[in-house]
Amino acid sequence: MSRDLLRSSASSARPDLLGFGDALVSGAENYPNRRWRENLAAPDALQRYVAEWSPGFGAALLREMTPQIREKVESPYESLLRFVLHDSGYPELTVQHSLRVRGKEVARPDCADLEAKIAYDFEGLGHLVSPKQWRRDIQRVRQITNLGWHSERLTVSDLWPDPSAFVAHAHALRERRLRLLGKL
Repeated sequence: MSRDLLRSSASSARPDLLGFGDALVSGAENYPNRRWRENLAAPDALQRYVAEWSPGFGAALLREMTPQIREKVESPYESLLRFVLHDSGYPELTVQHSLRVRGKEVARPDCADLEAKIAYDFEGLGHLVSPKQWRRDIQRVRQITNLGWHSERLTVSDLWPDPSAFVAHAHALRERRLRLLGKL
């Protein structure tokens, strides 16, 4: 697959391979448009397979992307968010970080910058068309803010086809948050 992705579209091969790898190892039952319910492989098994694979066309791409695959990802857009920011030099985000108050989970952002306390949530169409989901999203933003975090919501247009404006925003936001938190 790595070889085929490189041949079809070298510019999107890296994020596409990351998204596919995340989908393979994710145990999320709510992963959209996926035909299987459980993970099909463990990250360490993928690492072994990649290390054992011959050094043919696409092998270098596999070796580059496999260490970035994460188990808890719940959508391809979470993979794309992580890829776009990490590729820009942003520190690695934590996937599905649980924010708790007195032991009870109040929010679980798609991705989190733990140092800057930024909760990144991708808003797909399900968030737009479901009034119940929309109300939960609004409440979640308040809960995240009350915990001293910044809630950053984004859509596919922030990431595709040109993520440069979002990437600049995320880096500036991170710097502001680190200053606010006395970490810069």
